[in-house]
Amino acid sequence: MVMVNQAGRNSKTERKLLSALGEGVDTLPKFLLRDYREYGDKVAMRHKDFGIWNRYSWADCYEHIKNFALGLASLGLERGDKVCIIGDNEPQWFWAEVAVQCVGGVAVGLYVDITPPELKFFVENSEATFAVANDQEQTDKFLEIKDEVPNLKKVIYWDPKGMWAYKDNPFVMDFKDVEELGKKYEEEYPGFFEESVDKGKGDDTAIFSYTSGTTGALPKGAMISHDYLILSDLVGYQTNPIGEGDEYLSYVPPAWIAEQLAIGNWLCNGVRINFVEEPETAMENMKEISPATLLLGSRQWENLLSMVQVKIGDSGFLKRLTYNLSLPIGYKVADYRIKEEREPPLFW
Repeated sequence: MVMVNQAGRNSKTERKLLSALGEGVDTLPKFLLRDYREYGDKVAMRHKDFGIWNRYSWADCYEHIKNFALGLASLGLERGDKVCIIGDNEPQWFWAEVAVQCVGGVAVGLYVDITPPELKFFVENSEATFAVANDQEQTDKFLEIKDEVPNLKKVIYWDPKGMWAYKDNPFVMDFKDVEELGKKYEEEYPGFFEESVDKGKGDDTAIFSYTSGTTGALPKGAMISHDYLILSDLVGYQTNPIGEGDEYLSYVPPAWIAEQLAIGNWLCNGVRINFVEEPETAMENMKEISPATLLLGSRQWENLLSMVQVKIGDSGFLKRLTYNLSLPIGYKVADYRIKEEREPPLFW
């Protein structure tokens, strides 16, 4: 895991986070309520689709999360229940996860490349009662194993493309239809959402984060509390101080614990989340938003380095000269900033 920071220290954000913790805002859903009340119509997320950056305000995110949470409650989700989530980096993943936590559930993030037999293991091991899937491909995996996992009640999808043939399947449900159920549930039980959020405690389990199982043993699920996620963001802030108004590019899988910390950073520090259109357009989208923080795995950084080196090798003499002269300066500047020291004006 590598994080790059381009922003200066934002002590105001740190003070706000510490103040919220002192006032008993000790779970991610409670931070959601704080953000909704404080930020309102300010942009919380952007997702590029068909070449257009779609914006979602904090109020928009709150409404989606609230309605989906109440929809899950109306379908029978209870405190402590587990919900599997599998799909690409899109707003619906974040909404679904926080919605599950709002009604006391636990989110179980899964990687998109798992096979149906692997999926069966995760559903059984986590004792999941619901699942939220991105598209037809992921929904089909659950349909393939549904007779073997009787505790799983429903699969909820958010991308309707190719899903018309599933309309009469009671096991499958549209994300938007669940939100509609939530709106009706709010009319019947006003105040239920806020009461449910208020019941949450910092030591409640927020997510299950599974190991890769690459050592030959079966993957193991780590039970991660709200306290862990929030305090990790506070500690991480000390070395990577980003806050309200800073941009973050969500690119690595949300099932990875590192991206889960980014979700906490979004809610706790007011960082704006940006979702790329496609993995192939990530570099272009990155240029458009200029993120203050970019989280990538080591292999992704290696690929990025290789791409830069190839382009420099194909460039003209002046560009190569400028690059070769500037790179050592950049390394020295990075060293000073990591040590939180001010670089001298003519140190090179």
